[in-house]
Amino acid sequence: MFRLIDWVIELPPELARPFQHQVFEIQETKQMPYVTSIERLAKEDGRAEGLILGLAQGREEGREEGREEGREEGREEGREEGREFLKRGILRLLQVRFGDAANGLLPEIDALADTALLEKVLDQAAVVATAADLRKLWN
Repeated sequence: MFRLIDWVIELPPELARPFQHQVFEIQETKQMPYVTSIERLAKEDGRAEGLILGLAQGREEGREEGREEGREEGREEGREEGREFLKRGILRLLQVRFGDAANGLLPEIDALADTALLEKVLDQAAVVATAADLRKLWN
């Protein structure tokens, strides 16, 4: 309102300075300048726009985080499937080579989780003399 009045009514020079000093004193005692209703509405609009932008950014960050978690879960599932495939291959090879003598190793091989070790076991399963010799790789 003050700004509108100031804009509409021009004070004579001899009243303008005292009026300016009074306005400054009021602003200092209140520790804040006068804010017009237009400025208040603009500030509210700015806050609303900031909130909308913040929510959109948060949603996008959430989506990206979800995608990354999904990719990581997919990688882990792939690694797990790879380990299971290795275990089945090892067990099949041992059963073909050693028949029932390989059955004692089945639970132990199934408990192995290290992919590099499983690959080594698969390599050795083709060349070991007995199924029991294979056990030395993880014991």
